[in-house]
Amino acid sequence: MKKVGAVIIKQREVRHVTQRKLAHDAKVSQFYLGTVEHGKANPSLGLLKRITDALDIPVTSLFED
Repeated sequence: MKKVGAVIIKQREVRHVTQRKLAHDAKVSQFYLGTVEHGKANPSLGLLKRITDALDIPVTSLFED
């Protein structure tokens, strides 16, 4: 999950979105979002979809090389 987290961080930074704002938009705690970003959590596909929707990117972009 480290790669997924790295993609989330990169996309969040490119869009100038704070972790706090993304967590709010994805309806998850900031703490949990941080654990996802650092590869220490195994989020559900539903949560990944909420995160990617909030970032306006396709969920498949989390898994591309």
